[in-house]
Amino acid sequence: MCRIKWERLKTYILLVLMLTSLIQIGILWDYQNHGLPFNFLLGIFNSTGSVFMDSSETVREEFFVPYRITASNGNEYHWIIGRDNSYHRELWEEAKFYLKNALISGKAQQSLPADGWGELITAKAFIFEFKSNINHQLLKWFMGLPEAQAAEAQGLHKMIILPGEGLDEDEVAVYILDNSGIRKYVFPFREGGISYKEYQNIIARLEKGKEWESKEYAVIKDLGLSEVLAINPDVLCVVRGSKFREYDSIRFDVPDRLSGSDEVADAVLGDERDSYDSYIDSQSIVFKNLDSIFRVYNDGFLEYRYIPGTEGDDKGDISSAFANSATFISRVSKLLNTKADIYLSRVEEKPDYYQFTFDYRIGDYPIYLDYAEGKDGEPVTSAAVIQANSKRIIKVRWILKNFEFTGEKASYNVNMENIMNDIIGDIAMDSNKPFVVDMGVSYVVKSDADKSLEPVWYVDRNGDNKAVALHKKGE
Repeated sequence: MCRIKWERLKTYILLVLMLTSLIQIGILWDYQNHGLPFNFLLGIFNSTGSVFMDSSETVREEFFVPYRITASNGNEYHWIIGRDNSYHRELWEEAKFYLKNALISGKAQQSLPADGWGELITAKAFIFEFKSNINHQLLKWFMGLPEAQAAEAQGLHKMIILPGEGLDEDEVAVYILDNSGIRKYVFPFREGGISYKEYQNIIARLEKGKEWESKEYAVIKDLGLSEVLAINPDVLCVVRGSKFREYDSIRFDVPDRLSGSDEVADAVLGDERDSYDSYIDSQSIVFKNLDSIFRVYNDGFLEYRYIPGTEGDDKGDISSAFANSATFISRVSKLLNTKADIYLSRVEEKPDYYQFTFDYRIGDYPIYLDYAEGKDGEPVTSAAVIQANSKRIIKVRWILKNFEFTGEKASYNVNMENIMNDIIGDIAMDSNKPFVVDMGVSYVVKSDADKSLEPVWYVDRNGDNKAVALHKKGE
């Protein structure tokens, strides 16, 4: 009997030693990935094993939002539906419903060349635009459809809802533009959603409402300029009514919270704070461990580098890489006290990683950065650029700034005819000239010297961009 008890006790001791060894290995392994010992233990009981999964719905809501929504009455009038308007959310919810159905169905009723987009945007319709094409794999993740079949589509750049196309008022036509062309889908109207009649009523209210006059535009296609100039046919411009429109100035500054090392550490490092050493020099706060280094400068420039690099590291799927990046953006944004939002402006796939670009926007107006060089000596043209794979973030460059309207409004000349005098030489139909993808009222930060900014007319040419000064009324 004693022998049996002794053997049983030895078995228990061996089991405890084996479990302790496994935990120690896990702690060391997890520490090399700059996590805490508790993360390893949680991973045993967590079936997903993904830190970002709990916040995926928040990330989708925050970053899967159109850059712009416009409505067209089919008679050369277009209106921007601002994000603070109730129509914006209502229309986007409808668009997501039809987009989801398009991804699930997999096969379009018709395929069209991309150059047919100019004709579609002049119809009586609602247009949803993203700043650049969203990869179809990332798009499926945004829509919560990891198993969706979307072999035909390459993603989403722009989308049109055309209610009651033709004579059939029971169906809605949906056009999706991506890098490969246009695909058309036809669906019955969403049950309980916006009906054909309600879509028409929205257009009617836009036509009659005085408050919409300052949001009324034409498109280059309507003016016939897309045939003679290197410019997108759906670029908006002002050609009717008063040539003057009222805009606010903005001011910006460095977040006060950057002066507190504890607050910065919590936002930048999160639960991994205890695995980093930190020190403060005259220009920045630095956090460093065996494989990672963060540096947050006094002027708001944040940089991060994963020291081992990406060699031999599988970049994995884009949705995991984006979720890692967006979760970091959301966490560090707590250091900001700003009236501006940050949005996803570009998605690029590189050989060893994915690159996500984010930019600031205040109200419905983009804020462009145009610093000759950052702390690393390279030009800064976006708010944040993140390189990531499915496992980790590899590199970050981010300009942390607070933005707000000053309340000092003025009337500016935004008439297309007057603006063209300043930009016509840059957009002439010449194969050597960059193609204009968008134009409009924006704000541009060129340095930290002047903290107050007036609006400009910004010409987006895929990197070779130009800001044109707007003339105030009375000048």
